[in-house]
Amino acid sequence: MAMYLIFRIFPINQRGRMLGYYGFGVVLAPALGPVIGGVLTDALSWRYVFYAPVPVTALAAVLAGRFLPVKTERPPRYRFDLAGLMLLRVVVLFGLEALNGLQHEEFGLMRRITVPLVAVLALLIFVWLQRRLAHPLLNVRNRWQCTQITRLAIG
Repeated sequence: MAMYLIFRIFPINQRGRMLGYYGFGVVLAPALGPVIGGVLTDALSWRYVFYAPVPVTALAAVLAGRFLPVKTERPPRYRFDLAGLMLLRVVVLFGLEALNGLQHEEFGLMRRITVPLVAVLALLIFVWLQRRLAHPLLNVRNRWQCTQITRLAIG
């Protein structure tokens, strides 16, 4: 969500600096979190660890209200691709179930065939649907994005 907001709020000439600030927080949080948690647990109780984000969040809210620019123009509205999201969900769930079935011998032959088949069919329908929509969930017409999706699937 933070990356989306950075790209949505800041102009292109300020994004690098803002991404640097974001990266600083991403690196700093896992470094300081265990230290602060250990001090709170040792000095007070483990329950106080859950209160540690409260002052940081309050400070972030005040600073965001003070320094973040307010955008007045809205992006054009378009219809969300709910069917594409549901198909992608079927692809992921059945794909993971197919991979899970490879390590369990109690899965019958029929299940080992049908589960991956459903995943592949849902993927084909998803790609077909995405190519037809004006505002797809994933733009499969863009060659670069197809390469990225393939890398993501392989990884």
